[in-house]
Amino acid sequence: INSGTWTFLNPTDDVYGAINNIRVKPRENPTRGWIRPGEAAMATIGLMQGTAYLSSQKVDITKYDSAIDAFFLTWVLAHEQGQNKNPVSLDHGAYMNRIYYNADGSYASKIPTWKTDVTAQMMIANWKYYEYNVNTGKTQQANDWVNNAWPIQQKAADYLVRMHDETPAGSIHMLPGNSSVAEYDAWIHFAANAVPALRSASAWAKKVSANYADYDRVADDLVIGIQSMKDPDPVRPNYFKYRPYSGSSYGLPTYGDGIYQLTFS
Repeated sequence: INSGTWTFLNPTDDVYGAINNIRVKPRENPTRGWIRPGEAAMATIGLMQGTAYLSSQKVDITKYDSAIDAFFLTWVLAHEQGQNKNPVSLDHGAYMNRIYYNADGSYASKIPTWKTDVTAQMMIANWKYYEYNVNTGKTQQANDWVNNAWPIQQKAADYLVRMHDETPAGSIHMLPGNSSVAEYDAWIHFAANAVPALRSASAWAKKVSANYADYDRVADDLVIGIQSMKDPDPVRPNYFKYRPYSGSSYGLPTYGDGIYQLTFS
């Protein structure tokens, strides 16, 4: 992380190990910044892929490997950043879309926004870290990660299952943004991220002898939902972006205000 004037290089600081830091503009609040866990997860997946390749080419990967380990072993596992740990919350297990930090690297989020797509992206990255350790010859570390980080992955996976089973989105084979009615619009990328996330949770659960049937069931159903978002017009072989929720039911799939990357999910 490019810390600027921040002083959060101590491994005990909440933010330590995070990737993809953004400083808030000075005129807004110079003492704060934030992390987007979903973007951090995707960035780390790319870093792991590149580092594993360099390792296969006998290139020294120490500095890259250290950054990857800090992200997963400290920021995700030891500090448990970004995940809803309140067992009575409807969004228990979810990851927030943005985590604020103070200038000293301490956690500063007050009213988090929990998101299914961000949760799924973190789950995918967590599984990819296991594969990364295997691919770089760190078998013991891979096994330790599977055992120690399973509670984090399990809570996230169970959250996605609940959002499918306990909100109206499940009736159309999709996911909402979170448990709030205001977030019930079913965007295609919620489901598109959740399918590989739940597949990885199923594979992980098998390694620790945990239940996995619900993960497979919901992943299979979300595939049906994604397929239902396909535009039947042969001139536009894309996917619609989302299905709007009106307060009592879902409207038809729509491109909304335009066609962009989500239509190629």
